[in-house]
Amino acid sequence: MEEKNERITKLVWYFTIFSILGLVIETLYCYITCNGKIESRKGLLIGPFCPIYGIGAIVIIALLNRYKKKPVKLFILGTILGAIIEYTLSYALEAMYGNRFWDYSYLNLSINGRISLIYSVFWGALSIIIIDYVKPAIDHFINKIKPKIGKKIEIGLTIFFIVDALLTVVAVYTYTNIAQEKYTKSLSQVSDIGEQQTTNQANEDAQIDEKESTNENIQTNTQVEETENTQTEEAEDIQNNDAINIFYNQIMPIIFPNIRIKGQNGQEIWARDIMGRFSKHIKNYGKTILESFFLGLYKVILLPTT
Repeated sequence: MEEKNERITKLVWYFTIFSILGLVIETLYCYITCNGKIESRKGLLIGPFCPIYGIGAIVIIALLNRYKKKPVKLFILGTILGAIIEYTLSYALEAMYGNRFWDYSYLNLSINGRISLIYSVFWGALSIIIIDYVKPAIDHFINKIKPKIGKKIEIGLTIFFIVDALLTVVAVYTYTNIAQEKYTKSLSQVSDIGEQQTTNQANEDAQIDEKESTNENIQTNTQVEETENTQTEEAEDIQNNDAINIFYNQIMPIIFPNIRIKGQNGQEIWARDIMGRFSKHIKNYGKTILESFFLGLYKVILLPTT
C-alpha cells in the first residue's frame, strides 16, 4: 500500500514538473523557429503548464523505464509511443474542446495533421532524456521533501489541476462559441451588404424622375441611422460587460492563440483573428488586466456566455 501511494505521489510531481518543462521547450522552440516570436503554448488556463508533456512523460516512464540501459531500443520505442500519445491526445482534446490545438498538415510525412515524423523522432530523443536524466533528478528532489509537507503539496496540486482543467474546458468552449457566432454574424453582414448594393443598383437603373431619387436618399439616410444606432447599442453592450469581453477578446487569444474554428466551407480559421476584429471596441475602464482576468473567470463560472 505504501509503495502504491509512493507511485501516486511521484505521478503528481512528474505531471507538474514535466508540464512546466514542456512549456519551456515549446516556448523556446517557437522563439527559435519563428524569428524570435514569443507565443503562448499553454494547455491550461491558469499556470505555466503544457499538460501533453506531463501526460506523455508519465506514460513513457511507466512503459519504458525498463529500457534505461538500452538507448537504441528506448529511442525507437519512445518514437513510436510518442506518436501514439500525441495522436490520441489530439483526438481527445478535439472531442473536449471541439477543435485542434495543433495541426501538422504543413509538414511532410504527417498523418491527418495530428502527428508528424519529425515530432515523433523528437519524442524518441525526449524519452532518453526523461529516463536517463530528468526522472532521476526529480526522484532525488522528491525524496528530500518531508512526507507530511509533500502530501499537503500533492493534495493541493491535485485539486488545483482539477479546477484548472474544468475552468479551461468552460473557457475554451465558450470562447470558440463566441468566435463562431461572431464569424457567422460577419458573414451575414457581408451578405446583407451585398444584397443592399444590388438593390441600390437596381433602384438607380430604374430611376425615372427626381422623386424616386429623393426617396432613395431618404431610405439610405434611414439605413445609416439604423446602422449607427445598432453600433451604439453594441458598444454600450460591450461596455456594460467590460471585464468578460476583455477576457474573451483580449486575454483568451493570448493564452490560446492556436485555437481554430470551422469556416463557411469547412476550412479552419484562427479564432484569434475573429476576436481581434472586435477587440478595438473594448475599453479597460481603470481595471488592470489581472483584475479583468479574475473577474472574467468569475463570470465564466456563474454566468457562462451562450
